[in-house]
Amino acid sequence: MKTAKILIAVGGAVGAILFLSAGFVLYRGIVRFSTARDDLTVAKRDLARYYEAPIFPSRENVQKELGNVEQVDVWFDELMDTLGEGNVTSGERSPSKFIGVSEVVRRRLVAEGQKAGAELPEPARSFAFGFDRYSGTGELPKPQDVPRLMEQLVIINRLCLVMFNNRIKSISKVERDEFEDSPGPVTEASAPSGSTRGRSRRGSSTQGASSSRASRAKSKLAGVIGEDALFAKLHFVLEFRAKESALVGILNALSLQPMFVAVTSLSVEKATPELVPAVPEVDAEHSDRSGFGGVTEPEVPEENQRLGPNYPVCGIKMEIPMDIRLELDVYKFKEAAVDSGN
Repeated sequence: MKTAKILIAVGGAVGAILFLSAGFVLYRGIVRFSTARDDLTVAKRDLARYYEAPIFPSRENVQKELGNVEQVDVWFDELMDTLGEGNVTSGERSPSKFIGVSEVVRRRLVAEGQKAGAELPEPARSFAFGFDRYSGTGELPKPQDVPRLMEQLVIINRLCLVMFNNRIKSISKVERDEFEDSPGPVTEASAPSGSTRGRSRRGSSTQGASSSRASRAKSKLAGVIGEDALFAKLHFVLEFRAKESALVGILNALSLQPMFVAVTSLSVEKATPELVPAVPEVDAEHSDRSGFGGVTEPEVPEENQRLGPNYPVCGIKMEIPMDIRLELDVYKFKEAAVDSGN
């Protein structure tokens, strides 16, 4: 009997514990549900307040912004037209005509250089001004390359005239983007040789060939405006010898050119002469003929005796010309359609 009561009491206690646990779990669920419902109500109220708030533009503001967009488009078109007014373009496609025009331009530049007192590389009358590939070789360019070649010819003509007008001392090199197909493929024989062997030599040759191919691919697209591009550019390199005043005049003249010119690199090298003239060595001819075995003082050239205010040793008059390397880009903008390549 006692055992049955104990079992009933234990069962009742376990049932009560289970009932209380279920009630506690139910209460927690009800509390969480109530909290989630309150949060949802607050979020809905905030969302409704956002939608009802006057944050969206009015019809008048929308029309005003659309008008601003149209005005910006007009300004952009005017800017592109203004930039494109200085474009150097050409529609010429005759290879023989390009050869004839380039020869006329070359002769005129040689004459202008000699007239300005600028020294040209020997032989001066055969200096090609960057078109060595076509000057006196009999090679004709492809018709599709003629327009850009004519553009380069016009630009080089203008650049050289700027240098000659500013009285440079000499011109040694004129380089342009050679976008035409190369005369031959790059081979191992044409790659630069070195003293290294094995893996390092093969690696350097491969790297040189890849960089050369990348350079040719970039030059091949020089002056070509892409479908989605706003401009294209042609790169030029000028190496000449001039004084500082001439260099300043050249840079100022380039900034005043109708074509859009941007200087990308400028390097200047100037030789420093010896300030003290060398004393001539004494030889047997300067020895004293009196028989005492003395040595007479050597004669000083007259030009070394010219010292003082009347014979300056520094200043603008005594300035030594500098060796200059000037690299620049000439831009061509998309909007212009004016043929200025004559």
